[in-house]
Amino acid sequence: MNTFQYIMVGLAAFLAVPVLINKLYIWTGGRAKVEPPPVEGESLVDVIDCWEQLQKLCDKHGLKEAKEEVHKVFPLFAKLKDMP
Repeated sequence: MNTFQYIMVGLAAFLAVPVLINKLYIWTGGRAKVEPPPVEGESLVDVIDCWEQLQKLCDKHGLKEAKEEVHKVFPLFAKLKDMP
C-alpha cells in the first residue's frame, strides 16, 4: 500500500471507531444518548405542549426548583389552576 492508501484507511478508522464504540456500549447494556423529540410545528399550541411536557418531566424527576424556574420564564403558559 502507498501513503495515500494508509491515510485513507486511517481516516476511515477515525470516522468508524466512535460509531462502533457507541454500538458496543449500547449492546453491552449501556444507554444510548437521549435525543430530544423533534418539534412537530412552530405554532403556539406546539410550544405550550413542549412546555407542559417539560413541567411533567421536572415533576417526574423531582426537580421542584427547575419547575419553578421554568414557570418564571414562561408564566403566561401556566394554567390558571397552577397559579399560587
